[in-house]
Amino acid sequence: MSSILRNTELAVAIVRDAGGEIVGGHRMQAAAYLLEAAGLGDGFHFHYTNTCPYCEPLDDLAHRALLRKELSVEKCVADWGGTYWIYRVDGLPGDDVPPARVELATLAAKSDAIALAVASSAIFVKLNDTYDDTWAEMLNRRPHMLEGERMENAKGLLRKLARLPVPVPLPDLLGERDAGSDVQVLNESGENTLALAS
Repeated sequence: MSSILRNTELAVAIVRDAGGEIVGGHRMQAAAYLLEAAGLGDGFHFHYTNTCPYCEPLDDLAHRALLRKELSVEKCVADWGGTYWIYRVDGLPGDDVPPARVELATLAAKSDAIALAVASSAIFVKLNDTYDDTWAEMLNRRPHMLEGERMENAKGLLRKLARLPVPVPLPDLLGERDAGSDVQVLNESGENTLALAS
């Protein structure tokens, strides 16, 4: 068994770095995926499910962390009758945690669930599939998630994600980044640098 599959602290750290609370397993998965895509993750590998990028080993680690009482969980009932969990952990991120990781994890944890699912899924499709039109493929996969205000919320989140100073810039899915415009990125030591958008 690889060390990533044994280390429950990896799941705990995602919740801790997101401000100590993440509402819902899908939010945890989406936050972890965005951390990986931005070069701030722990080496998890994701595949696409019907709602968002998903990593079964992360789900297993979170479950084991709950059993070990490294994470606490509250089971809740949604207005529509389904259940969801609120993951919590005490403590603050360590001094060695890049501020960009905390900022990205916190943004994901505080975002609207559907906007986060759409944004993380669109980024996954763009980075992992060969479709010419990411949004056409997203409409094909999840048309109800792209209706009206939901699409505008997702675009707003994508704009916020695009402005974060991360080691690996997230793709410009809105066509708003001009060629040659400045994109903030972090170098290996976590210092802000400027890179030209491609």
